[in-house]
Amino acid sequence: MKLLSWVGTADLNSFKNNTEGPIKVLLGTRWFTSVHYMHTEDFKKDADSFMGQMKKSYDVEVYGYNAKNLSPIDYPTIFDFVSKVIGKILKSDQATKLAVNVTSGTPAMSAIMLYLGKNRNMDVYATRDAKFTPPNEERVLPVNWSFVDALHSFSPTDIEEPKFYLSDEVMEDLNKLAPLSDVNILIGGETGVGKSLLAKKIHQMSLSKGPFVEFNCAELSGDQTMAVSRLFGHKKGAFTGAISDHQGVFQQANNGTLFLDEIGELEPAIQSVLLMAIQKRAINILGDDTPIDVKVKLITATNKNILDMVRGGLFRSDLYYRLAEYELELPSVRELPEKSRRELIARLLESISKKFKLEKSISNESLAKMADFNWPGNIRQIDFLLKRVYLLSDGARLNNKKITNALENMKNRTIEGSACAPSGSPWDNEPLREAVDLYRKYRVKLALDKHGGNKSLAARSLGISPQTLNDYLYKEVNTSGGEAP
Repeated sequence: MKLLSWVGTADLNSFKNNTEGPIKVLLGTRWFTSVHYMHTEDFKKDADSFMGQMKKSYDVEVYGYNAKNLSPIDYPTIFDFVSKVIGKILKSDQATKLAVNVTSGTPAMSAIMLYLGKNRNMDVYATRDAKFTPPNEERVLPVNWSFVDALHSFSPTDIEEPKFYLSDEVMEDLNKLAPLSDVNILIGGETGVGKSLLAKKIHQMSLSKGPFVEFNCAELSGDQTMAVSRLFGHKKGAFTGAISDHQGVFQQANNGTLFLDEIGELEPAIQSVLLMAIQKRAINILGDDTPIDVKVKLITATNKNILDMVRGGLFRSDLYYRLAEYELELPSVRELPEKSRRELIARLLESISKKFKLEKSISNESLAKMADFNWPGNIRQIDFLLKRVYLLSDGARLNNKKITNALENMKNRTIEGSACAPSGSPWDNEPLREAVDLYRKYRVKLALDKHGGNKSLAARSLGISPQTLNDYLYKEVNTSGGEAP
């Protein structure tokens, strides 16, 4: 197992003064094949000495990573840097087991290590000072996963009785249409506006006792067989690797609601298969020629302009009309009146307080600043900031300075790893379909370069599954003479 850690002042002093520091405590109680430590530029001189002393004292391989020009309190840049380091460590051996130390470093560094450790199934350790450790108790503690699960799983969907800021007319329409399984609903809106939350609300309004099944269409690979299997299921032996029967999402949602998110990501061949299933209200399982009737309330969502895709030949018009038997658009946060933005922020904070069982308030000054912010990531971005500041604020009120700093850091940043294409791009004068292919290749290459060739991290930053990325790369190699992005 390899240890990944930031180096803090206590770690440097532990070798200078022959005292104890978090890394020293870990090396004294756990066995690691190597230590990978990260430090900021101002620690460089001391860190080099630290590396030599650690090698000598513990007979362990040691690797240092200098985070040049990194602010120790800037979450996005810390996240990017740690992700790159993890990518470098795993590049030579994807099976490498990593453990992370969350005690060393600033609170921002610890929070990012905690988050990445959880999401990559690493062992996560915290250490405690000897004077605060009761007799006969461990100095090294595995992190309490129940806390991390709560942190990771909380999302705007946890708001009790959420408000969608739709007109009374639209809400009245939804009340009438929700119980009708033969009316399909298409929800539009930017990323993070609560489309999934609204789909769940419509399911509740339908009074259906059946299941609510959510599926992200971006997970469907270009392999039509696998895509059909995910949607409609397969029988054992239907194709190589089908070692048992599998229910697709349509069967899983039978007599309930099926919510297909990111419907605009569907490949043309899969669009045709989906259209046939909607028209016939029946599916064909791979490996079985007998059609199976299904009764589902179909709700789809997209952050793209599907009509533009129809005009450009990227989305079937007949499928669009089937999906959009009733169509609505959720407003972005910046389109809401100030009063509604304030209400939304307050409701999110109230929900977070209930989640962590400790009520915290926000000052009028900070509430006004947040209400005035642009919020390109909408509700999801507000939730992320509130949750972070809530956990890092002492006392019963959110720290005003932390909110101000977080808002400043968010300015002029792209959201969710999106990249701006350079001017004079190679796709500028290409037909639309070829332009889309070129831009897709550009984004994939950008993500792989950013994450040191680590496909898992690249796929996460692109918002797709690792399998989808692997399928795309395989397809590129086989269609471009052995050259992938």
